[in-house]
Amino acid sequence: MGLLSRFRKKKIQEEKDAGQEFLEMAYAMKKISQERQKKQVAKKNATDPEVEDDKIISTEIENYDVDFHSKADRERYIRGYCEQIIEASRQNEEAKLEYQAVTSYLTDIQKIDRIEGEEKESLVDAARNVVTLTRERHEYQDKKEIKLAEKQYKYFEKNEAQLPEDIKKLDEYESYNSKIKNDMRHLEGEKSVLRHQKKEYAASQRYLKKIAITTSILVFTMVVLFYVLDTVAGRNMQLPYLLTIALAGISGLYIFLEGRKNAYNLKLTQIKLNKAITLLNTVKIKYVNSTNCIDYACRKYNVNSAMELRFQWEQYSKAKKLQQELVRNTEKMNEHNKKMLEILKNHEISDLDIWTYQAGALIDGKEMVEIRHRLNGRRQKIRERIEYNTNIREKGFAKLTDLVEKIPEAKQEVAKVLEENHITV
Repeated sequence: MGLLSRFRKKKIQEEKDAGQEFLEMAYAMKKISQERQKKQVAKKNATDPEVEDDKIISTEIENYDVDFHSKADRERYIRGYCEQIIEASRQNEEAKLEYQAVTSYLTDIQKIDRIEGEEKESLVDAARNVVTLTRERHEYQDKKEIKLAEKQYKYFEKNEAQLPEDIKKLDEYESYNSKIKNDMRHLEGEKSVLRHQKKEYAASQRYLKKIAITTSILVFTMVVLFYVLDTVAGRNMQLPYLLTIALAGISGLYIFLEGRKNAYNLKLTQIKLNKAITLLNTVKIKYVNSTNCIDYACRKYNVNSAMELRFQWEQYSKAKKLQQELVRNTEKMNEHNKKMLEILKNHEISDLDIWTYQAGALIDGKEMVEIRHRLNGRRQKIRERIEYNTNIREKGFAKLTDLVEKIPEAKQEVAKVLEENHITV
């Protein structure tokens, strides 16, 4: 019993060492990929969105095989899904705040649509004057060849305080996305290698089984033959018989040791494979959310990349500097703008300032429809993000629930990990 206990302890320690070795290898590969990515980002063309790379990367969350009767395997399984739940919950909280802001804009539009009568005429007249005076103020800017559309200028003006931070975030998201894609490629490659190794060990086990069967048949046949020769022919077959028994023992020992080695390697490979899948699933969640953030930011500012947004920001900065020199009819525009905002305030419009920059929508129904469509598009993007992360969270809880139903003793383990990570169902 003492020998068996020492063997089990040694086996467990070897599995831990193998797991640590895998993590060190994975982190080393990630560090190398980050260093390479820094060089690639410096040479990257802003007009190259790497569409072809995106097509070959799978973002589907994968399941992995786990021995639920192993406490160590169960703990890795539980913590893997808890990491997914935490990441998805955090992403959902951010998305819900933005969703509330966009919904507030849409509610304001509905209130404006309900304004009627003389008040409507006064609002349209004030907005028309604001638009006319604003256009006149920008004529000088057009002569200076500022390459920025009027609508884009208005939107940048509204988000002037937030834009530098958004440019920085978009640039970081794009750089981070490229790094994540490299990590996913490396992990996919590692996963493929491990699955190939697993198949090889399984094939080796089947081959050993065939050898064992063949050897048994051969030894049995020889023993019978020697017995017949000894009994019928009267020959002394003691030496061949002993040699046969010795050969059978050696063969059996070899098959046993090789089979045991293959079983250990198979188990170790499965542990590494599960770790690779856990890391890959976490990276996929980050990649999907990072891509959604990039798409949302590009849609928000109507650009294709951080470089394009930075260029337009520079154009806006030049236009803003020129605008400071223009003081013509500022008082009139302020007068009409004040009148317009007072009408909107009377109808409890929550965000008044935005209509100073979108006054054209108050006199042009098509432009108002376009704004509503853009806001709905942004809200749909947020819904998709919330739905994706909600599904990830629900799937994580479902997997943990299934584990508890299959293995009742795992209930305390799940509760402990959930409590450690402050996760509530």
